Amino acid sequence: MSSDFRPYHMQKAYGTDWLEFVPTHWKIVRLRHLVTCLDGKRVPLAAAERGKMLGPYPYWGANRIIDHINDYLFDEELVLLGEDGAPFLARDKPVAFFSQGKVWPNNHIHVLRPRDSVQPAFLAYALNCVDYARYIGGATRDKLTQSQMKALPIPVPVDSEQRAIVRFLDHADRRIQRYIRAKERLIELLEEQKQAIIHQAVTGQIDVRTGQPYPAYKDSGVEWLGEVPEHWEVGPLKRFVARGPGAIKAGPFGSQLTSAEMAGADYKVYTQRNVIKHDLDGGDKYVSSAKFEDLRAFEVIPGDVLITSRGTIGRTALVTKGCRAGILHPCLLRVQVDPRHLGRRFLMTLVQDSALLPRQLAFLSNATTIDVIYSDTLANVLIPVPSREEQRCIGEYLSDRIGILKAATSSQATRQIELLNEYRARLIADVVTGKLDVREAAASLPEIDPLDVHSSSRESEAHTSVSPHAAGAALFSPHP
Repeated sequence: MSSDFRPYHMQKAYGTDWLEFVPTHWKIVRLRHLVTCLDGKRVPLAAAERGKMLGPYPYWGANRIIDHINDYLFDEELVLLGEDGAPFLARDKPVAFFSQGKVWPNNHIHVLRPRDSVQPAFLAYALNCVDYARYIGGATRDKLTQSQMKALPIPVPVDSEQRAIVRFLDHADRRIQRYIRAKERLIELLEEQKQAIIHQAVTGQIDVRTGQPYPAYKDSGVEWLGEVPEHWEVGPLKRFVARGPGAIKAGPFGSQLTSAEMAGADYKVYTQRNVIKHDLDGGDKYVSSAKFEDLRAFEVIPGDVLITSRGTIGRTALVTKGCRAGILHPCLLRVQVDPRHLGRRFLMTLVQDSALLPRQLAFLSNATTIDVIYSDTLANVLIPVPSREEQRCIGEYLSDRIGILKAATSSQATRQIELLNEYRARLIADVVTGKLDVREAAASLPEIDPLDVHSSSRESEAHTSVSPHAAGAALFSPHP
């Protein structure tokens, strides 16, 4: 990208990591001289209050719009800059936003009114290039105080150059975002295809051994499941687990296992992070031998299927031989199957990959959104159960089909989105810090971007398979 534009002829040293050199005719100005801080006019609203004020105006949190309400505090051009909780150290994620029109910011985002010496949109771009590492503090989460914010050094070209930079970057950003949306849509389509493949297999719509429907079906007795192969069983999960108490077991109550007690050194505490990251060896939560004995009912042993039960629910992991002795964290469930009837991998597919679990949990919990799985609820989830041989074949079939989808397309698209976001962040930084002179490029841009007129189907058609490098080369072409 850098080779497509000339650098400025004359540079002067400034000396910070992100502003090592700037064009000689640019100024470096502390933020306090460029804006008026309006933080004193912010008013936070609790979720319950906002629920009574639903409307069209954005209600801003630390780095995003978190609600829309029927009133506003400001109606002007502003720059909103995260105060605490914003991703200050993630260089490809924005922390500053150019706001036009009616908004209500809360107390987690600074409200800045730019003065005449700086264009609001240029300032937002510049603030997203700052190296905030030396300016943020905070004991529990990153915080940019008013005093540190006002000390930020900002590169400031003349007004006409600021306008050219904004024109250029707005044009580039629109095109990059188009490519990203096309990739995201591709990922959505692949996820839909994946869900369809899984649903067909685990509900018996096809016999994965032949690729054809089964010869005979029966009514499952469950409205959302419909018909299943005649020889399959359908029943609550508790029918297919090991005999005896504790086969479906939730982790201990928080009062039974405090944070202080998880600072021991003898027995591992298996946490949500272990399951979500597919890393049962990692983590630093341990309990003493005495505490382990006290909580032995929550012991984790090889063959257990672990399920995340709070927040990020329904993720699974299989405890294998060689895993350390330990206990469940309060945010996990343990299932011990009866291997004569139910395979562990098949259960994990039903829980984590199919749509059967969330649909039933919502029904059994009488709720539209679920953020907790209780052991009694999980025990009563109805599942289709083919023979163990068919379960094995379904597992192999899904491994092959889903693996092909991930390897060929979904993983590539995800990586390309990452690269495009990195490319966008680098381009903005190179332009607003004066590494690239884009004045001529900005002047040559069309008043109306052809892609703004001919988007939708052409965008999807042309961009779903384009590489980040090709996208970068196409960003500034005057023709689609």
